Amino acid sequence: MNIKRFLSGALCAVLLLALCPAAAADTPREISSAEELSLLREEPDGDFVLTADIDMSGYDWVPMGDMDNCWFSGTFEGNGHTVSNLSITEGAVDTYGSYYGFFGRTWDAVIRNVNVSGSIEGDDSYNVCAGAVVGFLEGGEIVNCSTSGFTIDFNNTYSYNTGGGIGGIVGFAYDAEVSDCVSYAQIVNAAAMTIGGVTGQARTAVLENCSFHGSIEFDNCTRTVYA
Repeated sequence: MNIKRFLSGALCAVLLLALCPAAAADTPREISSAEELSLLREEPDGDFVLTADIDMSGYDWVPMGDMDNCWFSGTFEGNGHTVSNLSITEGAVDTYGSYYGFFGRTWDAVIRNVNVSGSIEGDDSYNVCAGAVVGFLEGGEIVNCSTSGFTIDFNNTYSYNTGGGIGGIVGFAYDAEVSDCVSYAQIVNAAAMTIGGVTGQARTAVLENCSFHGSIEFDNCTRTVYA
């Protein structure tokens, strides 16, 4: 036997074994069912990809982003799929506010190519940030996301809410980018000082090539409305 050839082959095998776990770790985790969406909570800084439309009928989705549940800081590739019949009646709460959305609060996350339908219903009185896709987007970006048949309805228990925002795509965007998004959301009984068809409130944020085709209804309290 050629000793050099044997040693070379053994070395190659060791290298492949060492590299395979790293390659696997770089591969986005696939999500194809409502049950698998729990993976987002297990790995809030991970990379995920939808491989099918997901029907959330029968599930009461609790957003990520409270004091015990880390903010999402990974990537989420929707691949053009729809998360339908999303029902959110409870927000993620921390010392700064309450966050309602498919993602409650995110940090430098990238969320792309997903459509969301369903509803948000709440009665929080504490700096409400609510959006179909993200409640509070800090850093990162939302690209080519949309809503269809989505309703946001609050009981308006707090007449003056300075720190929040309610929007069709994202409630509050801070130092972030929202681009190529389309909102057909219906926003009623809005409980935040700032309301928008796409973004409720934006600070040092970039909004580009987005559109709103839904409706906004609120009571006779003073509100600032953005398209």
